[in-house]
Amino acid sequence: MSESVETIEWKALIQQELSKDYMKNLSQHLKRERAAGKTVFPAPNEYFRAFDLVPFDKVKVVIIGQDPYHDGNANGMAFSCKQKLSPSLRNIKKELQEEYNLDDATMADRFTDDELNHWAAQGVLLINTCLSVENGNPGSHAGIGWERFTKTMIDALYNDNTPKVFMCWGEHAKKVMQAKSGELHNPMHNILTSAHPSPFSAHKGFFGNNHFKLASQYVEKMRDDSEHGIDWFNIPF
Repeated sequence: MSESVETIEWKALIQQELSKDYMKNLSQHLKRERAAGKTVFPAPNEYFRAFDLVPFDKVKVVIIGQDPYHDGNANGMAFSCKQKLSPSLRNIKKELQEEYNLDDATMADRFTDDELNHWAAQGVLLINTCLSVENGNPGSHAGIGWERFTKTMIDALYNDNTPKVFMCWGEHAKKVMQAKSGELHNPMHNILTSAHPSPFSAHKGFFGNNHFKLASQYVEKMRDDSEHGIDWFNIPF
């Protein structure tokens, strides 16, 4: 496995990638799009927000998304909503409510942070494989270099032996971790897979996946620095 977690920081990893030609080309691509009058989400200072909020050595759970919301709702973290509740996050909250057997009033009272900052504060890294998108054009920045960048970050997490849970919802996220569940498997980590929480697929296996309880239990069992796993609710019981 790679160097120990104490010697790794996001800043150094990110700067190392930014110095490479593929990231310089990506940066120029984004500048050209903006110069042509295209709106790109999120703001440039939010591209790496997920990493800013969760230091490498604090990551306990990694939730992998695809690309940011293309309607202005993106804020640099996968599934996080800064304006209106997205259909995917609505289904994520439904699954949480079912797993913890909460009535509507209790759920509404206990979960009010749709930006998911309370998850990040506990070591939940919400990372899309593409970190930007053109307004109104989902998937528009696939293949310009972001996937290589985020793969490097995910690989660093996976190659580190501090136990983590990787939550992969949908075929895209599953493919990101596919090789790691086979010949590259690190037994210190737990990979959870299911359908995506999108309204188009949530009923195909996302609902009922029990991922939130499973992830919290794994963190509590495997991490010396976590007595209570992950509290998925921003207002504790």
